[in-house]
Amino acid sequence: RPLARIGPENPPEVEIPFEPPSEIQPLDVVWGGVDNATPERSLTYECQLDFEPWAACSSPESVEGLEPGPHVFRIRAIDLALNVEDTPVEIAFEVIPAPVTTFTETPPAFSDRETTIFAFEADQAGSTFECAFNGAEWAPCSSPQVFFTLENGTYELEVRATNPEGVIGEPAVYEWQVELGPDVT
Repeated sequence: RPLARIGPENPPEVEIPFEPPSEIQPLDVVWGGVDNATPERSLTYECQLDFEPWAACSSPESVEGLEPGPHVFRIRAIDLALNVEDTPVEIAFEVIPAPVTTFTETPPAFSDRETTIFAFEADQAGSTFECAFNGAEWAPCSSPQVFFTLENGTYELEVRATNPEGVIGEPAVYEWQVELGPDVT
């Protein structure tokens, strides 16, 4: 029966069962390892984000809170003989920023009109929009959008954009006061 060889010529390897998407946050990575002499449960792992120092880690690992832009996450295995994997697994991914919604047309802060037109845009092409009028549930909307204010009072419109990658931005919020005046028939 042959003996397992332990030494620097037999480093362990990391195996990733599936590759995470390349545009995502948080990045959730699941992995395991194989070695010719060390059982999988006895392997240890180190991870590196971009070019930060290597640090102990375990599967699954979640990477979040990153600045927008390209990133690389690396994983390497270490066996009981302290052999370190010489070609770490690399996962390249990009954090897509959330779109920013801006109003381009709003009513005056004080209005005497029953109809109000809003126009808005996002800083990322291909974004879609949802509106919430006076605290209602979010609903798809497009620019320009007309709203009816049939009573005196304070009104609020929230508009948020979702970019083509599915990242939802913070809502733009506009509040205005409506005073319709006497009813003339």
